[in-house]
Formats: sequence, C-alpha cells, structure tokens
Amino acid sequence: MSRCHPIVFLILLVVSPNIGCVTMLESDSIEAFTQALDESDYTGLYHASSKTFRQKALRNADACFKDLKILNIPDGEIAVLKIDDVSPLQKKVTVEVGEKKRKLRYELVRDSEEAPWVVDDILMAQKRNGVTATRSVTEQMDLLLSVREFIATWNSGERNEVLSSTTRDLSATLANLPPVYLAHLTQSVAEAHAKQSNMKPSAQLDDDTAVVRLPRSGGETVVMLKRIDHQWRVSEVSIENKDADKSVSSIARKAEAISATIAFLDAYRSENKPRLKLAATRKFYSRSLAPGDLRTVKLPSADVPPNDYKVKLLGERAEFLLPTPTDLYKFSLVREEKPNAVRPEKPFRVEEVTVYQLDGDQEMRLSALFTVHATAEIFADAMTSNDLTVLRHTSTGDLTHRVWHLLDDEDVKMLPLVRVPEPKVETVDFRGALAEITMKHGKMEHRIILRGRNGEFRVDDVLTQSPGLPDSLKTRLQVLIPIMQYARALKENDVQQLQRFSSADFNRSVWRQLDKVPHLAEEAGQFLASPLRKIELQQDHAIATLGDDRRGAQIRLALDQHRFAVDEIVVVKGPEATQRTPLKQTLRLQMAQLTAPVHKSVGP
Repeated sequence: MSRCHPIVFLILLVVSPNIGCVTMLESDSIEAFTQALDESDYTGLYHASSKTFRQKALRNADACFKDLKILNIPDGEIAVLKIDDVSPLQKKVTVEVGEKKRKLRYELVRDSEEAPWVVDDILMAQKRNGVTATRSVTEQMDLLLSVREFIATWNSGERNEVLSSTTRDLSATLANLPPVYLAHLTQSVAEAHAKQSNMKPSAQLDDDTAVVRLPRSGGETVVMLKRIDHQWRVSEVSIENKDADKSVSSIARKAEAISATIAFLDAYRSENKPRLKLAATRKFYSRSLAPGDLRTVKLPSADVPPNDYKVKLLGERAEFLLPTPTDLYKFSLVREEKPNAVRPEKPFRVEEVTVYQLDGDQEMRLSALFTVHATAEIFADAMTSNDLTVLRHTSTGDLTHRVWHLLDDEDVKMLPLVRVPEPKVETVDFRGALAEITMKHGKMEHRIILRGRNGEFRVDDVLTQSPGLPDSLKTRLQVLIPIMQYARALKENDVQQLQRFSSADFNRSVWRQLDKVPHLAEEAGQFLASPLRKIELQQDHAIATLGDDRRGAQIRLALDQHRFAVDEIVVVKGPEATQRTPLKQTLRLQMAQLTAPVHKSVGP
C-alpha cells in the first residue's frame, strides 16, 4: 500500500457527541499500525498488532504485505468518527479515510489496563455483485495466506502435508492415490503458481466457506475452502483453461478416476478376479474379464506414471490415457452404483480398455480381445467335434447363410473341416472391425477371420494353405457343399433337391423335364464321393476336381449371386478322353433321341 502524504488524525468531538473520550494511546496505536503498513515495516506492524492478528495476518513475513496490498485497504487522511468502549480491554474505532471518506472500523485490544492498545482487526465495507458486506481484514488475510500455504504444500508433493491441508472428504479421496500419483497431481495444480513472483488472487469469503481464483497461463485455478476448527482446508480445486485439454473440472473426480484405473490395473496384473470385479463395470467383468484368460493380454504397470498421462473428465464419465513406448492405452470409466451399498455410492469403474498402436492403425478393445479369443477357440473346437449348432452360433450371418444353413448334423460330419484338437491362440491382429487370430496345430497354421458388430465378434472365415485349394474355408465349402448335396440327391432319386443345387441351364435342359433320376445320373453320383483334389476359381464359375485320372469327376459350378450351383459333371473312368462322360450333355442327347419323331418308309 502506498501513501504520498503524512497520516493526519482528525478527532471530531463536536461533530460526533457519542465519540467519547479519545486518548492519545488509542490514536497512537492506530497511527503506529498505519505508518508501519505504509512503510512495509514488518517489525513495526508486528508490535502494533494483537496476537490474533499476528497469527492470522502476519504469519508469513515475506507475503503479508503483498496480500495486504491485494485487499486494497484505503489510505489517506483519517478522521475518527466514533469510539465504542466494548470493555476495558476492547474498543471499536470508526474512521473516515481519504478524499472519498471511506469508512473503516478498527478493533483495538490490550492485554491489561496498563498495556498499550494494538490493532486486532480492520473491518471494511466491500461491494460485490451489487451486494455490500463488511469484511474482516484479519479473516481475509488468514484466507489469502492459507492459499499461499496450500500452493507451497501442494507444490512440495509431501503426502502427509498435502492430506492435512484438505477437508476430510477430499483427503480420503486423495489418500487412495499412490505417492507418485499424488505428488504428480498436486504439483500439476500448484507448480504454475509457485513460480509466480507476484500472485494476485481474488477471494470471495462467506462465513466458513470461500472461493479463491488464482490467475494462471491461459486461465485460472479455482480453490474452494472450508473453515474447520479455525483453519482453512481445501475442499475442491478446479482448473479453467481456454485449452479444453488443460482444464480440470474437479481435482477430486480426477483423483477418483486415477485411483479407479490403478485399482483395475493392479487387480488385472495380479489376476485377482474378486478385486477386478470391484474395479470394472458389471457388464465388462461378466462378459469379458470373468471368462477371459488374463494372461493372454498384457496391460502396462501403473507403478510409475509417465509425465504425460492424461485424465479427461466427461460428466459422469472419464478417460485415463496412459502411453507406453509402443502403444496408447485408453481406460474408459463410468460411474456405477455399488450393489448392496449401505449408502448410495457411484464410484468410477472401468468399462473398457482400448489399445492404440503408435506406429500403426490398429485399435483393439480389451473386451473384443477376450471375446475374439473365446469365440475363435469355441469355433475351432466345434469344427473338430462337428457341432453344427455351435458353428452356427459363433459364425457371421454371411458364413451361416452360405454354408451352415445348407447342412444338417449328418452332413457336417462328411465335410473336410479344419481340425484343431487343442485350439490355442498364437497372435491377434485387429484391423478396424476385422480381427485375425492365428492358431497352430503341429506345423499347420490356421488364420481365423472374425468380424465385429455391436461389440461382438463372429467367425467369418478360416484361412489355411493347402495345395490346389483356395485358402478360404468358406470358398471351399461353398464349392463342395453343392457337390456333396448333389451326390446325396442322385443316390436318393430326389429330383427336387437336384433342382435346388443345379444351375439354371442344367435345370432348364434336364431336371425340369424329368420326374426321376436316370440310371446314368445315378451311376455318376457314385463318382462324386471321391476326395476333393483341386478347386480352380474363375470370374463366373469354379472347376472342382475329385479323385484322380483313373476314377473321379470334374464338376463345373456356375456362380450366381454369390452361390455356386452344379452346371456340369464329367465322370472320369480313366485317363483317355473316351473314358470321360459329361453328364448334362449326355442326358440332353439321350432326351433328344427319346423325343425325336420316328419316320416310317413308305413303299411304292
């Protein structure tokens, strides 16, 4: 506080008859106080103040004059208007200060009737938002110095001091954080202010609660405090910043999100499923974590956090971002009510973990990883055991429509499915909504392709290298199933079933004109039981080779709207061309001969 003229006391005995007897002791005490204040004389101010004022307003010799200046105590000529004798040891002196004649009230006290009067408090009228209220300099100074102490304590990161500087609720929340996280959190709040040479807070004091705003680069820190047992304790802190990523709506909620994530990681890495159940949402735990093998997917340790971890608060949700040298882990949290809680509680729980590759475009969700693992293993086991029901349940709609719905329980036993007696996942590769799982059986490698939809993955194909055949199991079966069903229909003399699996041309030229299977066709069906040797895929058809040059068949299948249908069967009885009989061509010729008119010769 700066004054450019000497302090003058005008004792207005005539103007105010109630002023009482003014002594030089009282005026001298006020003059000594204001002069020391004007000259930033800490020793003089200390001796002119009461014990209470010293404890609350002068306990920090380096900062007290800075904060007294922030309060903007008016200066200038002082005129005493009124003196009230509260007791022999206490007086209230009302004065007018400066040209604007602002009124102040000095409260004076002394230890005994022989002791000098000293200033115990100054009461000022302050106007905020159109409301005028009388504020105590002692209480305001106590608050501002408490904020300075809060900044110093939080910047130090010393655990016990940090916890003792807060209210019981906030202390309990912060106490859940490991020391390294607590220190990192508090320093991220206080460091910017600890480096400021001239802190200019603005305070709003209301009985036993207060809100203090501290300017910082790009915004401000808002500190909420409560007075408990005559001491200010921090109840909440928030950071408001123009950059949304640097804003923190609640330190308490941020601490809760960090604690919840750490509890999840600790339980996960120790494979402690009872604790994991408490740290995850009910849906995430029951659908993914409980049935999953936690050893198959590794998550990072939370022991030492990187300096650039981030927490985003999104209403009732939160995100904890934890980078590693190769990946970025995002823990998505949501508040979920505790079951059977004595009082309503909604702590943060982890509902999903997403892994982003830093050097690629892969995005993997932990729930999907466990779902993918389980689905792939169940599917592989179902192929080995020929369980058609499970195959349909674990397959995509496309694979089921093109393959499994065309079969019954007996048919599936006849298919050359991939056999993986002891399915074990080797690797997992995610590409958006696609996942590829690699399994090995002996030297054979199988790649199971799964597609995700609505958070669930289903098998869409199995890729296995085999000489002469497509890698795709779906494609192989699309070609093989019509042939297999054809062989059955020929054997059972089922013309209707033959029409179902025949091409439009085969039906038009042969099967729609017959009501039973000709002997030639029935005999050809026996050759369709030969093992599949080769499949050649063309743009609009496929050629399947069964058996060998001595006994087998070559089937041409037409592709019509993603469905293969038998268009011709060439029966192979030997290596010579004369030992090969095209079924459709031969049947058409025979039918033409049977329906050709008989011409009789007419004699002379």
